[in-house]
Amino acid sequence: VQSFRVLCSNLASGLMSLAISTLRKYLDAFNAHSIEDVLSHLDDKIQVFVDGNLMAEGKENVRASYVTDFEARKQATLVHDPVLVGEDSSTSRVSVVLSTGQLQLDVVYTFRVQDMKQVKHEISNIRKVE
Repeated sequence: VQSFRVLCSNLASGLMSLAISTLRKYLDAFNAHSIEDVLSHLDDKIQVFVDGNLMAEGKENVRASYVTDFEARKQATLVHDPVLVGEDSSTSRVSVVLSTGQLQLDVVYTFRVQDMKQVKHEISNIRKVE
């Protein structure tokens, strides 16, 4: 029984570190303004919610917002370390606070465990940085 608990703990820790390392690679691609690398992290049916409202669905539909961000030379930095806020057998959810220099926003990224593709972005609490 003890070894089973250790195995489960190690598996959970591995998923957590995989989701967080995948998120960091996505942010690196964003900060490099590499549209194809960013899109490679997203599921074809990615959903983007802002304050609970569905704002975009589908990889090709979110492309334009990334292009706009990259044309504005936006950078995204972590305000604090990512936190695993939920997981089950099919998804891992990671919460972060991001800063773009002018704005801070809370984001929960949902990853499909099978391939670590992002299936949902939940953006909230957008605020100006003074």
